[in-house]
Amino acid sequence: MLDHTGEGQKRPQRVRDGGSIADGDGQLELQPAFLYLGQNNFSEAHKFFTEILRMDPTNAVANNNAAVCLLYLGKLKDSLRQLEAMVQQDPRHYLHESVLFNLTTMYELESSRSMQKKQSLLEAVASKEGDSFNTQCLKLA
Repeated sequence: MLDHTGEGQKRPQRVRDGGSIADGDGQLELQPAFLYLGQNNFSEAHKFFTEILRMDPTNAVANNNAAVCLLYLGKLKDSLRQLEAMVQQDPRHYLHESVLFNLTTMYELESSRSMQKKQSLLEAVASKEGDSFNTQCLKLA
């Protein structure tokens, strides 16, 4: 599974004390979630990604990584639902390689019909992105 990881710095004090998960500029702080992800603590990472999504439901990085955490927590169906809902909600915003790679990997784990599901993704990508999209992330071969 692909994740988007940050730099391995110390977890900010304001988060450790249960405070805001925003940095000084008001940007959402993904770093604590990535630290937990890097430690294979998927439950805690999922909590942070979910909190970020509560404040910013359009955060594709948090959404994608929350779904990855669900997968590693043994919740394949929930993980698939999350990624599929994200892609269906706004294909222009969410149809990018890391999301599609994770979604196709989950299709392979979930179903013997994974090739048909991947083909549907290819059709969605083709209608939105055209020829410039790298289709290797769909693992069609």
